[in-house]
Amino acid sequence: MLDEVAPNQSDQLWQSLVTSKSFGQHPFNDDEEREDEVLMQALAECYRNANNWQTRRQILSIMADKVSHKALHKWIPNLTRYRLSEARKHILVEGRGVAPSLQSS
Repeated sequence: MLDEVAPNQSDQLWQSLVTSKSFGQHPFNDDEEREDEVLMQALAECYRNANNWQTRRQILSIMADKVSHKALHKWIPNLTRYRLSEARKHILVEGRGVAPSLQSS
């Protein structure tokens, strides 16, 4: 998925994410709530940085059936119910976080 967000630079993106302020200020521990917050921040950042809807849908599909619209709206304020529904459909059709298959006509 990182290749979708940063083609040919996924390793650098991962290193940047791991060393970001969010991770550095609050190292992982047994506090699940904090871990969830850090992961949601990272996924929301990936969503915002994506160049197109297909990539955003793919990223959103990672969390779409695990988190309510209300909770996701905290991290992605402009998220519509339609887009969340499309991401949930993506999970069923393509799989969680899977790039959409190319359809031939």
